[in-house]
Amino acid sequence: MLKMRYKINWLEEKTTSTGKKKYDLTLDKEDGTQEDKVTMWADFPDFANMKPGTEIEGDVVVKVNGQYTNKTIYPIKPKVAPTGQTGGFKGNMVATMAKKQEGIEKSQSRKEDSIQISSTARDATILTTAELNGKTEQEIKDIWTKWRKWLLNNWDVDERELKAPF
Repeated sequence: MLKMRYKINWLEEKTTSTGKKKYDLTLDKEDGTQEDKVTMWADFPDFANMKPGTEIEGDVVVKVNGQYTNKTIYPIKPKVAPTGQTGGFKGNMVATMAKKQEGIEKSQSRKEDSIQISSTARDATILTTAELNGKTEQEIKDIWTKWRKWLLNNWDVDERELKAPF
């Protein structure tokens, strides 16, 4: 693998049987020699604007697979960041992971609260329907509120310690 600057001498656009776009290239090297039968895939930067005479920088990787030799040009990876990392993230990984963990913990806490709220509302409704016989609207609201408060107050209580709401 050799990082070099090349000038495209010749190219032919092709589409693979799976529908992927690529170029078959002949590249002129800086030393005056040529690299032929090189493949450039569509994810290469500025792929759509490639033409003979375009200068590119990349790594030509040669892979031998049985009787076939494949040459592919890849873009040069970003330079190493001061943190020793490559790629898009250049921050403090320890701080980022701590913040992520804090977010997960908050989310889990809210998840339990959401379950508690929806479950007690559902259960209060079920208990209230058992007492509907001839009740006024206000009496139904009062019964529902009574059961909801009781369920919320007893959410984390051991069932052996439960006390009736009346």
